[in-house]
Amino acid sequence: SLCLDLNAGKKFTEQAVVLLGMGNVYGKLRQPQRAIEYFQQVLSLLLDLGEIGTSKVRALTLLNLSSEYNQIGLLQQALIHSQNALTIFSSLNEMQTRMERAILYANRGNIYQKLEQPHLAVKSYQQALSLFSTCEKNKTREERADLHANMGMIFKKCRLQQSALHHYPEAQILNQQLWCNGMHHRAEDMAKCTAQVLDVFVLNHRDPHTPAAY
Repeated sequence: SLCLDLNAGKKFTEQAVVLLGMGNVYGKLRQPQRAIEYFQQVLSLLLDLGEIGTSKVRALTLLNLSSEYNQIGLLQQALIHSQNALTIFSSLNEMQTRMERAILYANRGNIYQKLEQPHLAVKSYQQALSLFSTCEKNKTREERADLHANMGMIFKKCRLQQSALHHYPEAQILNQQLWCNGMHHRAEDMAKCTAQVLDVFVLNHRDPHTPAAY
């Protein structure tokens, strides 16, 4: 009956969420192959359920798969899963998926950086930063600090010193705030940003005729 079908669907969806959680645990334990196994089980379960009521779980699973494939260096696979996740997120409520989409764009930036495509990396990082800025700021300081540091590094490599000098101090300030709030492991990131700011100043002084910022 329809009632039984709905109950069965709910049971399978709950099972998928449990498997997704297990995959996340193995991801945090830096065991990407085990995480991928669990995420693929989630997709197999959801395949039998269809689209209705499973879109967000499907999108989160694809997002996590993208992250794990990135970790093991399967970058094209990572991009494919990232794009599939983005397609699903685009069909969901924008306000309710801001954080997930921000994480997705940040991950895409990391992938493009590894693929040595700096313009696409910066574009993805900027999209992530824009979305993170609409979330509760206290909860996204760490992510925003990493984005600014990554963009600073790219601009420095591209000899866009003025752009680098915008992003590195932003990362430095955010890392200092995190450190003051008890996240003492960010002290190393704070020190790196300080060193990079000084380095860029020196480079800018040596070669003032650098390309225009973008």
